[in-house]
Amino acid sequence: MSSEQKIIYWVCICFVIAIIAIIVNFIQNQKKHKQINKQVQISDQEIQFVDEIVSQMEETIDKLEQERKSKIPLIVLTLILCNIPVLIYILFIKERANLIGEAFGLETVSIVLAIIIIHEYLLKNYYQEFKENIITQIIKLLGGENLEYNHKNFISTTDFGASHLFDFFNNYSGDDLIIGEINNLKFKCSELHVSYTTGSGKSKRTRQVFNGLFFVIDIPQNIDKDKCFGTNSDFGDEILLDNVEFNELFKVFGNDSTEVFYILSSKVLEKMVNFVNKTGHNFQFSFKENKLYIAIESGLLKRFFEPPIFISLWDYKIYDEIVMDFKLIFELLNQLEFRRS
Repeated sequence: MSSEQKIIYWVCICFVIAIIAIIVNFIQNQKKHKQINKQVQISDQEIQFVDEIVSQMEETIDKLEQERKSKIPLIVLTLILCNIPVLIYILFIKERANLIGEAFGLETVSIVLAIIIIHEYLLKNYYQEFKENIITQIIKLLGGENLEYNHKNFISTTDFGASHLFDFFNNYSGDDLIIGEINNLKFKCSELHVSYTTGSGKSKRTRQVFNGLFFVIDIPQNIDKDKCFGTNSDFGDEILLDNVEFNELFKVFGNDSTEVFYILSSKVLEKMVNFVNKTGHNFQFSFKENKLYIAIESGLLKRFFEPPIFISLWDYKIYDEIVMDFKLIFELLNQLEFRRS
């Protein structure tokens, strides 16, 4: 095979990968916006709120927009530099039948390396400045003194483990910790990325455990530590509640049905069903002592409160989506209502 043919192979492989990436990204964005538009509708009042916050932060947005534009050439350069070793390998490789397979594998490695460099080095400060200046301001306008936000912190492994919703994990990270009070319920929540890795080398395998928003909510009742219950079958036997639609959405397990029926009153069941129907987000939950733990799965591709890199920061849809992410949090907490002890 001539050098020219090898270059053509390399270009074709890069082109195919790029097309696949574009299609996947398009599909995911379509699904996300479909969910936003049909399940968590943004109201005229929220649109007006977005207009107001953008007008108050024009100087900050303009500064970040200039920084965003300056990052794009560096991202392109990083992609090119990461692909040069692949090109060299193909140009000087000996004649082999599986050239395409080897090139495809190397190209995949180069793209993963480029993504790591771009995310961890080129865009890290950009993300941080966006959260410190934009998200912090939005939270102040939304929640006033009732909400505190720290983009670097997240729910502790102690709280996550105490929920007994997920049994095994050894990789744990997160961000966007929010602490406050809504609907007379004190809470904290953050985005978490949790996985479980086994083996090493070629036998290394990583299984995703949870990616999404995780809540720890104080409730008025104190549940005996031996009578905790939730959606994990480890809690005990399955308990059917007096709400058919709830039973279709959730499976509740516990070792004391009296405790379950007292905490999960008909009003609480109705509110939980209402939340799922309005937002399209199912979730896992557990009750232990005076805490309610809720895990809302968002998937690997969704990142809450993250700024775009290839879309202008003057696009108001960015802030619509951020407001709707917060609406998801408020919607959940406003739906919950418990008997006071």
